[in-house]
Amino acid sequence: MGPFPSVFMVTRKSMQSDRREELVEETISALRGAGFVVEIISYPPESRGFDIVAHRKGSRPLIIKVAEDLNRVSRVELEDLKKSSKAYDVVSLLVATRSGNSGLEDDVLYEKYGVVVLTTKTLEKSVSGSEKPLVIYRKGGYFLKINSRVFSERLKEYGYSRGELAELLKVTKKTIYMYERGELLVPLDKGLLLAEFLGEDIFEELDPASQVSLAHDKFITSDMPRDKIEEFLWRIAFKLNKLFLSFTRTPVDVVVRNSNMAVAITKATHTNSLLRSKIENAEKIADLLNALLVVVRSHVDIKHLENTLLKREV
Repeated sequence: MGPFPSVFMVTRKSMQSDRREELVEETISALRGAGFVVEIISYPPESRGFDIVAHRKGSRPLIIKVAEDLNRVSRVELEDLKKSSKAYDVVSLLVATRSGNSGLEDDVLYEKYGVVVLTTKTLEKSVSGSEKPLVIYRKGGYFLKINSRVFSERLKEYGYSRGELAELLKVTKKTIYMYERGELLVPLDKGLLLAEFLGEDIFEELDPASQVSLAHDKFITSDMPRDKIEEFLWRIAFKLNKLFLSFTRTPVDVVVRNSNMAVAITKATHTNSLLRSKIENAEKIADLLNALLVVVRSHVDIKHLENTLLKREV
């Protein structure tokens, strides 16, 4: 009886790894089928902040984390993924198939700690332009978003006042205004009632590849430095009024950003067997996302970086 539990655990872990690799391939296939250039990120070897960087002309770049089980993605990985959207001015997504024992539904967006989660099928439909979801699941239930223009037209067409709608939905008039302006998502039960009165086309498609209506990156502010090198970098960012974001599970350790430029900084002060992979993966990210990559090996590199940033400010 002794060896069986350990053999079972190894087999289960191998199966999970195989399924995850299948999901990565499915995600890459969906992106390339929609015209995206795709790079696979392989550093660090496990528990990465994201696995895929993708870019398509005319679209915002995508940074994607792939996981079979949403619940097995750590808060640290999610924080890196969420901050990446602000650092590189991209859309950050998490592709998964289930949350614990519950499978994720196609044609529904989910949200965890401010990160948008979806299935590969939903991603494929969205990036190909064939169909985008209308529903997002957040803690507390399912929600829809009002299309302000269509909503206003339907009010006039059917002769409803906002006060009358408020009474029918048993909400305040202020809530109706917030629905209309997109400041508040509509709970599904209220949305079904609204659809009865005004038609189903009052709801807006939710595009996970743009996330304009779902973005949380406006709440992201500068991090504090974690070591001496980052203290120097933080001071430079502060002096130049730039955002300073640090990362734990990506090949880039720090991004210094303002409205039109991202500087990706990879620390290479400790030589080890994975350093080459770290730098190569950082180069992939910088090249595809049009960021300036600086590899910091000593304080000389930091001084050079400061001079470079000062010149770009002039």
